[in-house]
Amino acid sequence: MNRRECFNAIVNHQEPDRLLVDFGKHIGSFHRAAYEMLKEHLQAEVTVQAEAKILDRMAQNVILDEEICQRLGIDFRWLIPHWVGVRDIEIDGEKGYIDMWQTPHKWTDVGDYYAIAAQPLGQENLTLADLDAFAWPNPDDPAMFAGLREQAQRWHDITDYVIGADGIKVGILQTSSQLRGYDKLFLDFALNPELAHALLGKISSLINRMYQNYMAAVGDLVQVVCITDDQGTQSSLMVSPEMFREFFKPYLKSQIDTIKQAADVKVLMHCDGAIMPILDDLIEIGVDIINPIQTVVKDFDDTAALKAKFGDRITFHAAIDVQQVMPNSTPDELRREVARRIHDLGPRGGYILAPCHNINVDIPVENVMAMFDAAREFGRYPLQLDEFAGEQTAAQTDVTKTEEAAIEKNGTGLNEEQQEILEDLAEDVMTGSVAVAPETVQEAIEAGIEATIILKQGMIAGMTEIGGRFERGEAFVPEMLLAANAMQAGLNILRPKLIEADVPAAGKVVLGTVKGDLHDIGKNLVGMMLEGAGFEVIDLGIDVPPEKFVSAIQEHQPDLVGMSALLTTTMRSLQATIDDLVEAGVREQVKIMIGGAPVTQEYADKIGADLYAPDAGAAARRARQAMG
Repeated sequence: MNRRECFNAIVNHQEPDRLLVDFGKHIGSFHRAAYEMLKEHLQAEVTVQAEAKILDRMAQNVILDEEICQRLGIDFRWLIPHWVGVRDIEIDGEKGYIDMWQTPHKWTDVGDYYAIAAQPLGQENLTLADLDAFAWPNPDDPAMFAGLREQAQRWHDITDYVIGADGIKVGILQTSSQLRGYDKLFLDFALNPELAHALLGKISSLINRMYQNYMAAVGDLVQVVCITDDQGTQSSLMVSPEMFREFFKPYLKSQIDTIKQAADVKVLMHCDGAIMPILDDLIEIGVDIINPIQTVVKDFDDTAALKAKFGDRITFHAAIDVQQVMPNSTPDELRREVARRIHDLGPRGGYILAPCHNINVDIPVENVMAMFDAAREFGRYPLQLDEFAGEQTAAQTDVTKTEEAAIEKNGTGLNEEQQEILEDLAEDVMTGSVAVAPETVQEAIEAGIEATIILKQGMIAGMTEIGGRFERGEAFVPEMLLAANAMQAGLNILRPKLIEADVPAAGKVVLGTVKGDLHDIGKNLVGMMLEGAGFEVIDLGIDVPPEKFVSAIQEHQPDLVGMSALLTTTMRSLQATIDDLVEAGVREQVKIMIGGAPVTQEYADKIGADLYAPDAGAAARRARQAMG
């Protein structure tokens, strides 16, 4: 079989004569620094152009040279839409740019990438008129796809490569959150669904028009189209399955229908995180190939079970983890990891091997070569890999376990009416009843309940329960945001009584995202949960250098310092910050908690952190435990 014949067999759940390997698109290529390392390693084998061409300006990954693709055994060639409507600017003394959605991006040297710096539709009181007045991108800009048909025609006529139309850098959730901000967007879902649908509908219409133009340009020459929209965290969905079905699923279906009505292609969807609860939904709306199969997130570690449940209905793509496995394995361990995933996912076709995401400088070149070489070694059909069944790579960390959250319900000295009021208040907080919670607090005060009991057994009990549900995947980011808002609304009534009674905070926490990392949703959720647990929180924001943490400790005298990093490349700033705290003589004054998508308990132990929290609910619970 040639490559395209293999692809057709794979996506129709038939065994090809060999496994296909993919890499080289905007979510799935080498960061430019890692690519230089690879080129140096292969300089005796291949000849490449001196300077790599940037593929994704934000992530700073690159377009792969043809000789590199051939050496690594990559079977796909991807057409890359051009970035249009981009303007270079300066932000806080750093280089930056504004993209076609009017979103500013700022450069960070530590991560060596650009990150979103502000949300152009992030105002508190956004209106439908604001949406109408916004400077939306031109979906018919001919520069977006200029020259792509000629490239596709060359590949089509003289090679057998699988030709893919790489995703336009858009997505229903991805774009709406960069415009509005995750926190405001998710609150809109709950509090202002009309506005939310107006925003999503506008974005959807523009995305669909872009893909219509894309398919008009190359649709008859490509076999697969990539779309992107991350819906998950490491341990759960961003929103509940019900909210996904209301706010995202119809628009994603419309996008996929638009593509398939315009061209006879398969749709590959990149959707990060623990998305198992919506995988049936994605299959239903026409996703043919699902990427990335992150084996370090909840429900995706057992790839044999995944294949058994879904393998006759969808093709799996990637499954070679770049967060923990590729950076931390030996080459032999990685070789065995590749064999295990092929064993689990490859029978009866339905599997294309690739790294789960971009390859960065934290992954040794030797491991890169081990992965691609192992794909060739083990990817011949019929597969003979039973010796690798059920293996777990040493670097693989189980992130699926959570501990039960305990709720303080000590009603000693309370009568039945008072206890009922506190239970109502906990329910008000837990369900995000912003209007009702202050009234219940006032009722508790008038019933003669002490302020500290109202706080702990009513409000903190509600936040503790919602945090526990979040850990267990029973509550999601919008519910957490609503609960935090209800907590704050209640505290506005209770605070004078707490001050009058001289009730101390549970502790004081300095919180920040480390230097080089501009992501804040996880850090913000942790801050909300800590405040809901009775802590005083000093939030230093994002991109916080070590010296700022040192100054904050000296100024505020906290009990705990919380630091987060979302990227594997910014994890080193966690270590650097701890080292600076030691050097400044303040390390022993505080306990340190770290977290973020690539962070593990093992890494926390390695760098000398006291606590590790996989999510916001666990962070609040473990902070309370640390305070005794």
